[in-house]
Amino acid sequence: MTSGGITRGFSRIAFVLVLITVFFFSTIDRSFGETAESLEKLFQFAESLFKEGEYYRAITEYKRFISYYPENQLVELAAYKIGDCYFQAEKWDDAIKSFKEFNEKYTNSSLIKDTLQKIGESYLKKGDKENSEKTFDLIKQKYPKDEAVNKAKITLGMSYLENEKWNKASEIFMKVDEGSRYKNLADRMIQGLKEAERLPSKSPALAGTLSAILPGTGQLYAGRKLDSLVAFLLNGVFILGAVESFNKNIYVAGGILSFFELGWYSGNIYNAISDAHKYNRDIRKRFIEDLKINSDL
Repeated sequence: MTSGGITRGFSRIAFVLVLITVFFFSTIDRSFGETAESLEKLFQFAESLFKEGEYYRAITEYKRFISYYPENQLVELAAYKIGDCYFQAEKWDDAIKSFKEFNEKYTNSSLIKDTLQKIGESYLKKGDKENSEKTFDLIKQKYPKDEAVNKAKITLGMSYLENEKWNKASEIFMKVDEGSRYKNLADRMIQGLKEAERLPSKSPALAGTLSAILPGTGQLYAGRKLDSLVAFLLNGVFILGAVESFNKNIYVAGGILSFFELGWYSGNIYNAISDAHKYNRDIRKRFIEDLKINSDL
């Protein structure tokens, strides 16, 4: 083969190698581009479901993201959002479990402060005051100078407020630090709680006694005018009917009316006591709601 032929042969080979190289790297670039695009789309889809309140579907997508891209830097956030989905869905036990697993795996995460806050709130929501206080104490230990501590105090104080433990709520609100952005809120709550001891109330025992003496008067005392009228008329009719029957020697009818009157009479006393309790509950509930509104909560 002549030198010219060899040269042309090498040129063709070089040209083919260049084409293969270009094709190979363009394929890799496109593959990486598609992977990055798919990753972004999957995470954003999970985020959009979370924002729309589709928490269980969002959990599925966050888990899918973690499974597909376990080494991606967004995996930590996805794991946190799974716990937050349970929290927003008010699945307190699942939220606590998920956040605790997050804290064990991502020990140095900046999100731990938030997970602890939500674990404490979850315990509160499920009525576990003991573990709630332990969690908030842990926040104080880990972040003594952080606003998370004061936020925890506000959350705990609000829990005592909701459970009508006025003194305990005030005690917690008083512990909010001076200079905290929560201090004004705490002061408003303390001031409002001073009115709690002066809330009007009705005595259930007195309501029951009044209705035992004269049916309907206990309900009237508790502010239930219609109930009072119904109890008075109903018991009055049965008592009058029974008396008339006995006066006319119609003992069977008198006995039947007396039997039914005994039921109405007992129910009248029970209802009077119940109405007094309801009056007190309504007053306290209205007080709490007004206090929240006046405190801009």
